Amino acid sequence: MSSRLQHHYLRLLAHFGQQPTQTHLDALAELLCCTRRHVRGLLEQMRALGWLSWQGAAGRGRRSTLQLLASEAQLRLVRAGALLEEGELDSAVAALGADGQQLVALLRSQLGQHRIQDRQLLRIPYYRRLGLLHPQRPCRRSESHLLRQIFNGLTRINEENGELEPDLAHHWHSEDGRHWVFHLRPAVRWHNGRLLAGADLLASLSALRQLPLFSHLQAVSWASPHRLTLELAEVDHRLPWLLAHHSALILPKEGVEPRPGQLPVGTGPYRVSRQDERCLRLSAFDDYFGLRALLDEVEIWQLPELDSQQLAAALPSCSLTVELGMSSSPGAAAAQGIRELEQGGYFLLWDPDSPLAHSLAQRHGLLGCCSASQILARVPAETARYWSPATSLLSHWYQVAEAPVRDALPPGSHLTLCHYAEQPEYRLIAQAMQSLLAEQGISLETRVVSHADWYQGRVKADLWLGSVNLGAPPESSLMTWLLSVPLLRRVLAAGAPGLPQWLYQWRRGESPAEACLAELIDGGWLQPLFHSWLRLNRPVGTHGLRLNSQGWFDFKSVWLS
Repeated sequence: MSSRLQHHYLRLLAHFGQQPTQTHLDALAELLCCTRRHVRGLLEQMRALGWLSWQGAAGRGRRSTLQLLASEAQLRLVRAGALLEEGELDSAVAALGADGQQLVALLRSQLGQHRIQDRQLLRIPYYRRLGLLHPQRPCRRSESHLLRQIFNGLTRINEENGELEPDLAHHWHSEDGRHWVFHLRPAVRWHNGRLLAGADLLASLSALRQLPLFSHLQAVSWASPHRLTLELAEVDHRLPWLLAHHSALILPKEGVEPRPGQLPVGTGPYRVSRQDERCLRLSAFDDYFGLRALLDEVEIWQLPELDSQQLAAALPSCSLTVELGMSSSPGAAAAQGIRELEQGGYFLLWDPDSPLAHSLAQRHGLLGCCSASQILARVPAETARYWSPATSLLSHWYQVAEAPVRDALPPGSHLTLCHYAEQPEYRLIAQAMQSLLAEQGISLETRVVSHADWYQGRVKADLWLGSVNLGAPPESSLMTWLLSVPLLRRVLAAGAPGLPQWLYQWRRGESPAEACLAELIDGGWLQPLFHSWLRLNRPVGTHGLRLNSQGWFDFKSVWLS
């Protein structure tokens, strides 16, 4: 459909409306500023598209019956569909304006599984803009998942069994826990076709030393064409596990410092073929050193305009509490759902610099006013049914402070709660807390910041609201998370005096995560709130789809029938 043809139709619609009308070709030619012959051609094109009916009358000057059948809204939908076929998602959304219902209708026809010239394509809706896809920058759970589709590390963790596996390194060893040797796979290529070189590994791993998790990395050297040596400042028997963290994914030497507008380049099963504010397109990398992905392309459409009800209307399996939802086509009622209780969850965190956090009794007193059960009672039922009250950040641990002394904050106290943007559940939790505290005469102000500012703890706040999804194995993932986030390290420094000893034990292969977390909970610094039920809809005809700890699935293992 040409925009010129649509323009002519809209002029007719503005003049005649949608009621049957008597007119003739000369009048239409004058209205559209063209010849009688051209008008005949335009009417035939519009009739073929189903936009109008034209009952011509024989003889020059005789009046014919014209009825315009398509509304302006229907035309916008058709135009948006044509733009989508051309890959112009942003223009398609703009063509629909603020009409959320039309956008929902368009999504139902376009999302899910498709085949284009024998290529298997999966389109997935997403409720927010995706952040920077760079391993060494703060990232949320969805960005963490996507990074692993694009990049590789020296090692990786099998999501299904929690075991450590080779990745870019096929073998590694250490005699003393301080000097590690990794043997690299040959002939690994970047997405731009260049071979992985020692300079890439040196640049990427050396940059890790600025991160708290790798502060003990002392030196990196390239001993031979496929032999890498890492020297640590202290013994760490967990280093191969640590190198499976998303921040240790290997970057090309020219990509260690991100450049605006530059597409990420990795060695993983998928390369980024498009990235803008609307669409992230991942295309299977034919030269991947592992097994070539079964799914040719994955498109993630970022649609923050749609609220939870509109997304649910477009995608029956998608709801406010799930970051990922899919539907194969309108009316795909036969789709099968996957559901799993996450390891991790929502939590409240006292800021150690808050003047109201200096009293143990007051820390426990305030958190007691905002327990998980009290908050659940004040959030919408359609959201609460996907939350399970938590007694720890791991669902199989029970870590409730034993009969803590509680001292209510004096009426008139003012608190500031900080959470990051584009997470609708946080707003619901904050509103419930405001209501609960108001009954105690305490005012609660909410500040919304970027994820990077939350991660660094850059703003002034009394309380922090956050969430975490812990991968496999969960105990190791918990300890890694506590040690890697600057905000949490600041809380640990104030609330966990045993941290140096726990870090010493952890690096020697012991598991102090439970004791470390228990001290934070007993001290009233951290309060677990809820575990979410991660849910994923599996459309009919989609195979190999398994829910992972991030609420996503491994793209390369999925195939369509």
